[in-house]
Amino acid sequence: NTMVCLINQTNQLLDQKIRWTQEKFIKEGGFRENLFKKRKEYLEKGLK
Repeated sequence: NTMVCLINQTNQLLDQKIRWTQEKFIKEGGFRENLFKKRKEYLEKGLK
């Protein structure tokens, strides 16, 4: 019974983490997208 409770709690925490990760991705973009933005900003500063 204790194991079932622990498994349920773990599943809930994982589901919550997945939701947070999805929301962050939607708001901030992905890793490659952010790298591209920073590279573009760097190049624009260097050319001016």
